[in-house]
Amino acid sequence: MIQYKIFIEKRAQKFIKKLPKQDKVRLLKAINELPKGDIKPMQEML
Repeated sequence: MIQYKIFIEKRAQKFIKKLPKQDKVRLLKAINELPKGDIKPMQEML
């Protein structure tokens, strides 16, 4: 299994910090789950 390190830039951290708690939790959860396979293979462009 490939391990990822996710870095959130200072500007993004500042934005996230200002979000309402519910939105902040939802966003951080989604970011942390990215390496678990929320990636779909690319399809050929027609």
